[in-house]
Amino acid sequence: MISPLLANIYLNTMDKLWEKKFKHLGELVRYADDFVVMCKTKKQALESIQVIRSIMGRLDLSINRDKSRLVNIWNDTDGFDFLGFHNRKFPRRKKGGKTFYVMWHIPKKGAMKKMRAKIKAYLEPRKRLYMDIQEVVKGLNKKLHGFKNYYLLSSFSKRWLNRIDWYVIERLNLFNNKKRNKRKKHGNVNEVRKEMGPILVKLAS
Repeated sequence: MISPLLANIYLNTMDKLWEKKFKHLGELVRYADDFVVMCKTKKQALESIQVIRSIMGRLDLSINRDKSRLVNIWNDTDGFDFLGFHNRKFPRRKKGGKTFYVMWHIPKKGAMKKMRAKIKAYLEPRKRLYMDIQEVVKGLNKKLHGFKNYYLLSSFSKRWLNRIDWYVIERLNLFNNKKRNKRKKHGNVNEVRKEMGPILVKLAS
């Protein structure tokens, strides 16, 4: 935990300098050693990069070039990851047929992949087969609760969280069929969804 602490101490100087002299270039948002600068124009963004490099140099720090990049978020062609979220504009259509773009914050791919891995790892041990299915669901909900609360910022985020819900149902279906020694590993998914779905929603939402 020393790295975030040192980052806050060192980069606090950058925060103060930015607010005092360079805020006109864009909005600086920082958490520990991760930060983004949101600018209105490409010219401001390029100037911000030079300013940040200069400040970091004075602090005897350097920017991680592999994780740093200039992103155009005027439309849905690109986005950026920050604090576990993928931030990108998505197209929306008005009644007249005109398309406009709205910024949404959704779970990044790595976070979704990690959550699926946790679900799979929880259900894999053979000792779980001897547990009551209701207890297994309660254990899953403990893992899902924090994940959902963190990422549920809007109704749009629910689309991605629903994918996790479906994955849980699929894994529970495999688990349930294995527990009952059924031949069809992927059968009866609707039965599991009907029986376990409401419990998952109630405890994990």
